[in-house]
Amino acid sequence: MEKVFIQKIFQITEQILRRDIDDDTALKELQSHLKKAQQMGLQHYEVEVLNTFGVLYAMKNNSSQAISYWEKALEKSSDLNDIDTSLKLLSNLASSLLEIWDLDKGVAYAQKSLQIVETNQMNTLTSLYIYAANIDMWMMQGRYQQAEALYKTFWTMAETTSLQNYSRFEYAQIITAMYDVRAQLDIVARNASSFQTHINMVTSLVEQMNRDDFIALLLIEHLYEALILQDNDSSAREYESKLIALYQGTIPLVRLMQMANFLAYNAQPVWARKYAQQVLDIAAHEFIPAPMFKKAQAIMQGEIQPNTP
Repeated sequence: MEKVFIQKIFQITEQILRRDIDDDTALKELQSHLKKAQQMGLQHYEVEVLNTFGVLYAMKNNSSQAISYWEKALEKSSDLNDIDTSLKLLSNLASSLLEIWDLDKGVAYAQKSLQIVETNQMNTLTSLYIYAANIDMWMMQGRYQQAEALYKTFWTMAETTSLQNYSRFEYAQIITAMYDVRAQLDIVARNASSFQTHINMVTSLVEQMNRDDFIALLLIEHLYEALILQDNDSSAREYESKLIALYQGTIPLVRLMQMANFLAYNAQPVWARKYAQQVLDIAAHEFIPAPMFKKAQAIMQGEIQPNTP
């Protein structure tokens, strides 16, 4: 019986990721499932519902709520003796904490989960997400050689990954994200030819995914290309305009911080400071995570040592 309920939660999770269900409907369904799981005392079912609450709030760009649900789920999962479920939660927590620049906690979760994967020689879809979180961790710190090494391991695993209870869409999601990382690493290496090959792949995958957040990634890669590979500010401004239009006038805080950081590490101080300043402007009238604020300040003060290709 519990497996049937859990399968329903997996279906709702995919609907949320595909944007096939509106937020209010998803919220009501999950509230109903959570009540049922608690009344029936089905712990694994409850953990999966809490995880999907986290997914819903993450897709709504509400990191604090997402992290809160995933922390509750992780605590309750300790009695399940289900490594893959625990890893899924660790991966989600690592990615969200890194996204808000809480490196202390994010790095701890990312490295702990990677150690579990390697110790148990796991090759599930969750393992790919764990590698992705650790690659993001190195990329954020401008440590591109470490990211490159993990990236190669990621693709070796991806060729034989077991989907288990996960969907092909969830597999396609991480593959799209990793091709996007490949394009960034090509830019870091100033390899225009390789970048073109991989950005074409990203374009094809993004068209199939049909999600605005992936379209945004594609526009950002082209903006980076214009600045770093082509030295073309005019072209970069065109992609920036498209990005602003996609976001209906305002680039989200998380994206601004990602862009400022990457451009700072890749010798584009003027554009890096431009986006870092926008982060600080947001902080002037609303709360933003303290680690993000400090990183933006560091970029403004020229404290980031650019990467040498």
